[in-house]
Amino acid sequence: MEITEEELRGLRERLLFKVRYHVGYWSPDAEDIVQQTAVALWEKFDAYDPAQPFTPWACRFALNKARQWIE
Repeated sequence: MEITEEELRGLRERLLFKVRYHVGYWSPDAEDIVQQTAVALWEKFDAYDPAQPFTPWACRFALNKARQWIE
């Protein structure tokens, strides 16, 4: 799977929006959660099914990280 730098930035912005929605828009922790999401995506990338869209899979990781932070 090839991804451009522009696509990567766009994905980061979508993840940040979703995380901020769940933990508070101005939460300073949102950036940390997105960073944790990036690490988790890197570690679990071999579990990704290329037949499926990547962005929803990545967003699910972000939402799970946000939920873990809230708990």
